[in-house]
Order: sequence, then structure tokens, then C-alpha cells
Amino acid sequence: MKQELIEAILSHSMALVAQLATAGGARVPLGHVGDQVFSSLTAELQRQGLTKKVIADMLGMSLRTYHRRVREVRARRALPRTTWEAVLDLIRAVDAISGYAVQQQLYHYDAELISGALNDLVRTGLVVRSGWGDSAVYRLTPGSGRLQPVREVRVAG
Repeated sequence: MKQELIEAILSHSMALVAQLATAGGARVPLGHVGDQVFSSLTAELQRQGLTKKVIADMLGMSLRTYHRRVREVRARRALPRTTWEAVLDLIRAVDAISGYAVQQQLYHYDAELISGALNDLVRTGLVVRSGWGDSAVYRLTPGSGRLQPVREVRVAG
């Protein structure tokens, strides 16, 4: 019974997050959500007195994997913003920039995530692309420079 209730709560929560993230045509960056859920859940389980070994077991992972995941989450939190935001901020800062230059400037971000962010920014109409591959040049779409990514949404309740 508890497992079904947990699954129902998660399902409804994820549906609400998806609706908020796409409301009015928005594309709110959600890359941090998984890390936030992991951190919040493990912190709460620790506050309830569970050991890290028990928490790892509850999450279906070994203690070694749990510790690695904690390190990875902390490392990602140290980055100043999501990959999507970093790419958009970089394009805003220059008139035009090649895909190769974006990769070089944001070398501490994952290359595949940078490519995905560039494609997403083009699909959403915030950025225009000329050319293909690493030599493609990216520019802000006229009028999109004043748009700011949503950093946080608070729901009263």
C-alpha cells in the first residue's frame, strides 16, 4: 500500500512539474531536478536516523555507488548554473559564436549536454543557427535577448 501511494504522489508531482515547466510555451531548465530530488530525499532519510548503507539499499544501489552519486551531485551543484543557462548566457554575451567556441568556452560542462542545449535553444526560437556541426554559428534571435530563464518556481501550499 505504501509503495503504491509513493508512486502515485511521484506521478502527480512529476506531472505538475512538467506542466509548470512548459506553461505558456516556456521551456524551464529541469536538469537539476533529479539531483534535487536525490539530495532532498537522502537528507530527509538521514534526518530520520537512517544510515547511509540503509539509504543506499532503499535506493537500490550499493554503498559505493551511493557515495559516488553524492560526490557527482555535489560537483554538479558547484557549477554556477545549468548547461542550458550557461550556453544561453554565453550566446547573449557575444554577437555570434561557433559551436566549437561554445564547447571551448564551457569546457567544464558535458559536451553532449552543450550540443543538446544548443539544439534546444534553436528549436525554441531563442537562438538561430547558420551552418552545421562545430562550424555552425549561433546568434540570439532578434528580440529574444531580453528573455531570462526562470531560475525557480515557488508553489504556495
